[in-house]
Amino acid sequence: PEILIWGGSYAMHLVKGVLVSKPDAKIIQITKSICGPIVGLARVNSKYPQAWAEDCVQFNDSVIEWLRDNPSVRHVVLSSLFLQYFGENRLLVDNEIIPADKSVVLSYFEVTLKMLLDMGVNPIVFAPPPANGEDIGHCLTLNAIYGNDIDCDIDFAKYEQDRKELLQFLEIVEQKYRVIRVSDVLCDDVYCDTELDGVFIYRDSGHFSIFGSEHLGKKMDFYKIITSK
Repeated sequence: PEILIWGGSYAMHLVKGVLVSKPDAKIIQITKSICGPIVGLARVNSKYPQAWAEDCVQFNDSVIEWLRDNPSVRHVVLSSLFLQYFGENRLLVDNEIIPADKSVVLSYFEVTLKMLLDMGVNPIVFAPPPANGEDIGHCLTLNAIYGNDIDCDIDFAKYEQDRKELLQFLEIVEQKYRVIRVSDVLCDDVYCDTELDGVFIYRDSGHFSIFGSEHLGKKMDFYKIITSK
């Protein structure tokens, strides 16, 4: 493999987009739901207890070990919702549970990205798509099946406000590393499109549909974005 796609479901939904932009791309997907691509750190809450967090940490350690054994990989795509590390959640860090702390998450993520650079691979962070907390895929489906005229687009100002902490986090990461935002294609100053050129981009409240991933992958040329220096 030339490209590793690493992270949670927000990394998984990029795979179709990469393959449609270059069908013979040599990629490998190593993903675990909710487990972001941050070495040494995981989220803890009532649904995802400490045992789950420990498994997530071990999973990410195994990804690094695999990378060391597979020098053919030149590019690593990292993606996650990232919101699971903020708010009321807690963090498992160095076998200790602490309150969510953006500075701690940022520090561990930057260490992870630096680790990849030191291994001679090119890290590319894909931001999660714009979202508004609504089930966008359901909204699009209702319009298509029942002929409804519901506005499924995302209010850009509300998106910026609701995801302010996430966007600030990504802006800091972007000072040193590449961050790719599909919002550059989907959004203007007023709305973010959830349907593009007749294609439903979303399947739920935040993930791409299969066809949406393929459409954006082709439109943005995911493979070229990933492999560009």
